[in-house]
Amino acid sequence: MTLILDINYCIVSNINYTDIAHESRSELTDPLSILLEARFEPCQVCGEQSSGLHCGAITCEACKKFFLRSINGEDQKYKCVRNKDCIITRNTRTQCQYCRFQKCKIIGMTVKEGAEIQQTPRVADIFAQISCYVCQAPSSGIHFGAITCEGCKGFFRRSIKERAPSRYKCMDNGTCEINVATRNACRYCRFQRCIKVGMSVEGSRIGRQSNLFKHHMRMMLQRNGQIPNATMLHQMVHSTSSSSRNKTSSRKRTISESSSSESE
Repeated sequence: MTLILDINYCIVSNINYTDIAHESRSELTDPLSILLEARFEPCQVCGEQSSGLHCGAITCEACKKFFLRSINGEDQKYKCVRNKDCIITRNTRTQCQYCRFQKCKIIGMTVKEGAEIQQTPRVADIFAQISCYVCQAPSSGIHFGAITCEGCKGFFRRSIKERAPSRYKCMDNGTCEINVATRNACRYCRFQRCIKVGMSVEGSRIGRQSNLFKHHMRMMLQRNGQIPNATMLHQMVHSTSSSSRNKTSSRKRTISESSSSESE
């Protein structure tokens, strides 16, 4: 049994993934840590929170755009009024364009990105080797907060859009087995399975992973020769959703506090 965090109500639930995952938690510690740490990597240029893998390096949006502007000839105008050794941080990055651009080049930023990465399997190919949480068919990605196939993704979307779950009935007391062959036989049990594995409308944002997420999946495969299985991806997905909720709550608190101070 694997303990997971329910993305809707923040409660701990028990879900048996023995039919999907076959490796113990201890065996996954190292590659799992690689994936989880990817979410907190700072920009290699200025140290701000990164937004992904851009031009061959992990950077924030500001440094990505600065580099793209610079390679179009803007760098010819850059001059350093010091000794060409300015420290580039989030607060100082706009003070010396010359040193900032030099740092971009030092960390390996280039327009010819992805040459080595393309030699490893695509993320879609990695997901295809992992079973859908709902029906065990080959999955296609993270949909509505869970790893599922296209069929179950479409079923869940239609059910929510048409507000159909209240009309679903089970002729076998809600005990139907859901797999590739039987998933169309009972919509009630299929939808309940969707909910049980963590699918939700709020979870639709979780599947929109940055290219940094994809990069680390590929790098993990390249370093360990290992395809990330369902347990690893599940832990990563729900940890990511928890982080996103915390950031959203933090922003809301900041806005609320600012509004309160202005009214005073």
